[in-house]
This record gives sequence, C-alpha cells and structure tokens, in this order.
Amino acid sequence: MIEILAPLAGTAATFRAIRTQEGTELYFPKLRMPEVSLALGAFGVIGTALTGLTLLALLPSALTTPADLLTSVLLASFVVPFMLLGLASIVTAVYMVSNALHVRVKTDAIHTERRIFGAIVKRARVERSAITAIVPEIASRYQNILSSTPV
Repeated sequence: MIEILAPLAGTAATFRAIRTQEGTELYFPKLRMPEVSLALGAFGVIGTALTGLTLLALLPSALTTPADLLTSVLLASFVVPFMLLGLASIVTAVYMVSNALHVRVKTDAIHTERRIFGAIVKRARVERSAITAIVPEIASRYQNILSSTPV
C-alpha cells in the first residue's frame, strides 16, 4: 500500500511524502524554490558585473603614476570582496536550484541521498540503534530572540 501524504511541486507543497510498507519516503526535488535562487543569482550577477566593470575602469590608469597605483590598489581591496560575495551568491543559487534530497525512513535505519544535477554526491545511513531520542525543535522563524517560547 502506498499513500501520498504531500503532493510534489506545482501545488502548495515543495516536497513529497510517501508511506510504503517498509516505511516513509520523503523527496525534496530540485527547483524547490526557484524564486529565491533566482533573486540570489540576480544579486550575484549584478554584484559581480558592477565590481568587474569598476576594476576594468581602474585598470588602465593603475600603472601611470605611483599615486594612481596606490589609489587603484586601495579601491580594489574594497571592491574585490563584493565581487567574491557576488560569485558566492551565484554558486549558492546554482546549488539551490540543482540539489535534491531523498530520505527513506525504514524500521531498521534512515537512508539519505543528496543529488546535485541528478548525480548522487552523498549517501548517509543512520541505524535505529544510533537514535536515542527524538527531540522536537522549533523552527527559527517561529522563535523570538528575546524569549524561548514560540510565537
């Protein structure tokens, strides 16, 4: 008997949960939240492009006099971290779009598979004997930093 607990993307849920005879399977597909990764990727492209254009504008005048060279180095030292932030944002956006997670909860163990672009990059297994207790944890969006009680 297979029972679908939550539908796949295209509806309100961004994951699928299936109850089988062996246990429960959770599937978090790639392209779960494309709007978030699109915004992050756009931020990264804009940040990288603007800082790259700034560095290209500074490059021709950087070698004319020692003062220009010093000015260019100081400006670049403040601009290059923004370029690195932009590149990191692009990499994170691509990762967000391309990763998927498949979790199989069975009576003997929990199996997980992480996929990027469809290729398995990590497999893990947690034996039932290794699980001592299940402690519920409140999601951070429902917690207040000034109080321990959830909102």
